[in-house]
Amino acid sequence: MSVAIATKPKALSPDILAKQFHKDGFILIPDVLNTDEVTQLRSFALEQFSKPPAEQFKSDTENVLFDFYNRYPHLRWLLFKEPTLSVLRKILKNNIAISRENAIQKGYYARWHKDTSPQERGGYYFQWQPDYLMVQVAYYMQDNDPRQGGGLDVEPGSHRQRFDPFLRRERPTKFQKLIDKYLPLGEPIKKPHTIMGKAGDAVIFHFRMNHRATPNISGDSNIPTKIAYMQNFSLNNRYVADYANFMVTVPDYAHLKTFAWDPDLVSQAEKMGLFMG
Repeated sequence: MSVAIATKPKALSPDILAKQFHKDGFILIPDVLNTDEVTQLRSFALEQFSKPPAEQFKSDTENVLFDFYNRYPHLRWLLFKEPTLSVLRKILKNNIAISRENAIQKGYYARWHKDTSPQERGGYYFQWQPDYLMVQVAYYMQDNDPRQGGGLDVEPGSHRQRFDPFLRRERPTKFQKLIDKYLPLGEPIKKPHTIMGKAGDAVIFHFRMNHRATPNISGDSNIPTKIAYMQNFSLNNRYVADYANFMVTVPDYAHLKTFAWDPDLVSQAEKMGLFMG
């Protein structure tokens, strides 16, 4: 499968970037973090992942540290980082809810998927409503490379699909096989697009976007450890509560069953006109 490589865009206004997002389902905002910030965030993540299991959070894994904004107040500046926040205000119509789902990832390479698949698998369908809009913001602490990985591949425009092409592959029941015979599965990924981000760039993509972690196909085991800081945002409407209700059913998110935002963080967000979901 060939992979189209995107050139790094020139700095664009938040209005233009928001239009691009709604058309393609993703955008790249270059140079959001400077070299010192990237170095500090990378070093901090590696330090935390190196701690023994007894010192880890109850939901943490060897690849994911959850709820880092609550746990590490000195990282909260990243949540309100410009110009990312200015672009989010345009995409989300200046009505932003901050999801309680945030994580630091290390060496995490997900295959092609939609982030909405778990909801549908769990019996939730709000993600298909016309006024649903949730996005993920990813800060990568290394350059992306089409052979060595480090960032994200997407299928532009796939956020506009009205079905999930991945779920039916996961449920090969007799009934589903009959459906597939007369109603074929969605087309495979036709136009994969590698986002050629640099360390410190921000990537924003729609929850319904077909995407994967750019894989390391080079065979080189000496590349820098992949580190990413991830945060979800939403249009502040009824689906914020729907998504929160869904998340507490996910075993990997055991910490959310008793979740509460730090009051100081809530106060800081409210002063900026942001709702903590």
